[in-house]
Amino acid sequence: MVKKVLLIDDDPAFRELMSIMLENSISDIQITEAEDGHEGEKIIKELNVYDVILLDYKMPYGMTGIDYLEKTKHLLNDSAVIMITSEGNEQVAAKAFRLGVTDYFIKGPDLMNCLVKKMLSIFERQSNDEDWKSANPNSAHSGIELIKKYQEELNNLDTEAALRGESMMLEFQEIGEFNKFSKLVKFLQGVKVMDTKILDNKYVLLVGLRSTRYQRISAIS
Repeated sequence: MVKKVLLIDDDPAFRELMSIMLENSISDIQITEAEDGHEGEKIIKELNVYDVILLDYKMPYGMTGIDYLEKTKHLLNDSAVIMITSEGNEQVAAKAFRLGVTDYFIKGPDLMNCLVKKMLSIFERQSNDEDWKSANPNSAHSGIELIKKYQEELNNLDTEAALRGESMMLEFQEIGEFNKFSKLVKFLQGVKVMDTKILDNKYVLLVGLRSTRYQRISAIS
């Protein structure tokens, strides 16, 4: 099955490098390139058939990656969106997650390795389930177990990036599970609730922990 990817970035050299490396790392992948957010918006409006959208944050002509998400959120359907930026910014990351971003990566030496792993994970979940989001935790208990497992994985990382910190966003549709998780997560060492919101009838927590990247995880009732 062909894996369709839309790559939106204003740097032609970066687009070319990214396309070559992804094609060499992931089989049956088809990449469409857009040179800025406006072209990316036009492509999505004409034909939204993409499994993954790779989106640069800082782009010219008055449309950043955040602007693109705000304009096209209703068109993205089940596409997984990965935002890529040259500078780490927690405020930008948090806003991106609220707009539905699946993950958030900083350009650097480990970018391609992390990106390929994430995309393979997305493709695997999409192929195993019509709605891959349903594979995410659906209760406070499963959310806690997921964080514990993720922390164990992070402990095995031996890179400088592992020291930069992580933000994990979890969403609950039931207030009861939201409240339960809020109480339980306080007992996890190295985990901190950074922010809580109610967005689109969902109860959202932004949790801080040690990691190499940002990851959005939905808890669907």
